[in-house]
Formats: sequence, structure tokens, C-alpha cells
Amino acid sequence: MTSVPDELVVYGLYCTCHPGQVIRYIGQTIHGAEWRLRIHRSQTSGGRSPLGKWMHKHGRWNIRSVVLATASDVEELDRLEFHYIACYRVLSAKPMLNLKDGGQGGGRGAKWTDEMKRAMSEKKRGRRPSDETKSKRRETVVSMGIVKGSNNPRAKIDEETAVMIYLDCVSRNGTLQEVADKYGVSNSIVQNIKYGKTWTHATGNVGR
Repeated sequence: MTSVPDELVVYGLYCTCHPGQVIRYIGQTIHGAEWRLRIHRSQTSGGRSPLGKWMHKHGRWNIRSVVLATASDVEELDRLEFHYIACYRVLSAKPMLNLKDGGQGGGRGAKWTDEMKRAMSEKKRGRRPSDETKSKRRETVVSMGIVKGSNNPRAKIDEETAVMIYLDCVSRNGTLQEVADKYGVSNSIVQNIKYGKTWTHATGNVGR
């Protein structure tokens, strides 16, 4: 039996049916993203989970994986998965398909705000949030320092991208230039985000 090499990564799944890499699911694996994608595809038939239904609806071969971060050990892998799921749940334009918060150990190292917990509770009950709830939720996100920089018309990126760049840097997921190339930005933008010179309103509460 051929052994599968260890490759501790946090990965995202997206569908090629839609423009751009709109990530709908985030997971972790110790054997690499492509290996885990093959497992997901093999388990699609008859799946009743949101992920299984989504893959079945769009066709399992239209689902692709992308590495979001690499980890040096399982504890770091848990922490990164938790933070990526938390960030995408707040910032993503599409609802995430993850049923759990992430992390094999129950999602150690980060906390949900009351508004984030309330939002997830509403999703599970199938309720649409009212305008008042949306307003309060946005105020909560602003108070956390997540929404500021993209209001600047000169901004080259948005908050979600800044957080993803920061997480790639702190997890040593490539050199500064490799991270810059991944997101189509300059080396200086990545460097400033990494060392807390810019976009700290978006990255200041991540991984703390």
C-alpha cells in the first residue's frame, strides 16, 4: 500500500461554474489539498450534508481546491482552520457550507462575538435577518476593526484579502513575493500588512 506524504494544509473548495474563486467550504488535511479533494469527490454520492448537496448540484468534477495556508504541526493546523472559517463567515459574500467552527480540538484559540453567534443561529433556523439585525451586525464588525480600508477609493485590496495575506504571512505560506503574486499585489503591500504598517483594522484581531 502506497503511503500518502504528510502535508499539513488548510484548504478551500470552490466551484468553477462561477467566476472567481468563491470559496464555499474550508477544511484541513495532513495529506495535501488534492488528496482531500479526491476523498470529498468519492463521498459525494448520496451525501446529505450541505457540502455533499452542493458538490452533487454543481458536479463533483467542477469542484476545485486551493491551499489557503500551511502548518508546521497539528495544533497550528487547528488554529488556522478555525480562523479561516471565522473570517470567511464574516466577510464572504456567499454563506459557508461548514457546519462546525473548525479545529479537531473544537476550535481553540479564538472567540465568537454575540452577533456572530446570533447570525449562525439564524442561519441554522433558516431565518432571514432583519434590516435592524444586519445593521447591528455591521456595527459589530466595524467595532472589531474589520471594515475600514476598502472605503478608501485608492485601496488596492479589501479587508478579506488583507486578512488572507496576513494569515499566509504568519503561517509562512510562501515568501513575500510568492504571497504577492498569489493575490496580484505588490511586494510592499504584503510587507506592510505582515509587519502591521497597514490594514491593522482588519488584521489586528486575527490570531491574537
